Amino acid sequence: MVQNFSHLSSHKAYVLALYRYTLRATSSRCSSVHLRCRIRNTLRDMMFKHKHDKSSWTVFRLLEKMSKLNKCLEQGEVQQVWSMLTAMGKKKPCKKPVTNVLRDLSQSVPSTDTVNVVEQRESHILAQYINRGQQQGRLPGHIPREYQMKLLLPLAIHERNVEKLGAVQSQLSKGPPKCFLTSTAAGSGKIWFVRSAVNKGKRQSRNLGIFLRREKKLAQKRLNHWEACKKNANWAVHEAIWEQCLEDGTILDFAPEKYLRSLNLSLDDDESSVQLVKDRECPTKVIEWLQPIKDAMDSLARINQERKESFKKHRDDVLLTGGQYEFYKNQGNKLYARRVKRFGNLVQNELPYVVPYISGRDLASLLSKYHL
Repeated sequence: MVQNFSHLSSHKAYVLALYRYTLRATSSRCSSVHLRCRIRNTLRDMMFKHKHDKSSWTVFRLLEKMSKLNKCLEQGEVQQVWSMLTAMGKKKPCKKPVTNVLRDLSQSVPSTDTVNVVEQRESHILAQYINRGQQQGRLPGHIPREYQMKLLLPLAIHERNVEKLGAVQSQLSKGPPKCFLTSTAAGSGKIWFVRSAVNKGKRQSRNLGIFLRREKKLAQKRLNHWEACKKNANWAVHEAIWEQCLEDGTILDFAPEKYLRSLNLSLDDDESSVQLVKDRECPTKVIEWLQPIKDAMDSLARINQERKESFKKHRDDVLLTGGQYEFYKNQGNKLYARRVKRFGNLVQNELPYVVPYISGRDLASLLSKYHL
């Protein structure tokens, strides 16, 4: 198998000989102390940097540069030597990481995309306006492109904004926005929130998100433990039957649900499990094996019920009685009153003077100005 040139002794001997010759030529043929130090430092850095370089082409070019440097030193071309050292010491411009390239693209592309989206939207509005006008006989069959863009497009956009203004009026005529309670499930319980026009679309707080995830995980864990208790109850009854058989030869009926009614219930049921009673239907061996499972299931049911009651108490004491519901309701009413006032000012002061062909006086600009 062919070896790499770095493993050849002749290559190592040639590189070291050329390196020593360059150092001797620097000391004997260069009178500037600063230039001698710079040559030595540059050579040392290049030798250390490319010590383990396996690229034959890279090593060949470096050896050629060193030979050229020696010739320049022999001929006394100090300016050429200085230029070569400057070129060798320059760092190559590093390529931008992929993340930076993608970030640049994401910052440059949206402007073009936004323009294209606006143009597509306006073209769609104009096409609908022209088709509707031609069907109703109000527009000719052929309309020059210049007339479409300068005359009909402002009218089409104005007509669309008139519809938007009518929708705003219809929405305001329905009265203040509703404020209501909504919930999210956390196991068998429900965590309640206030929803209104004030907090609509706002991001959920970090602490609330942590609380919701924790409660959901705990509820799922309780449910998993409940199902595990049901499975373990079957094995416990088997063990009780086996021990009873070894003790007196009696084989009990395999009926775990008969001995422990919790096995027929779910964790969401409010009904508590029936106490185990020492009688003929529940032998002592069964009680010994099922009692720990019953205690665990009772504990899970109690914890689950406590969490449900805690959520209900928070809804009643904090949201309803505590004033959060009323606060958001009042804020929604104030928001509605401000919007009605803006709408009234628009209709009274601006709407009579709307001009679709003048930017700033068209209906779209006025709707944006009054935040409607």
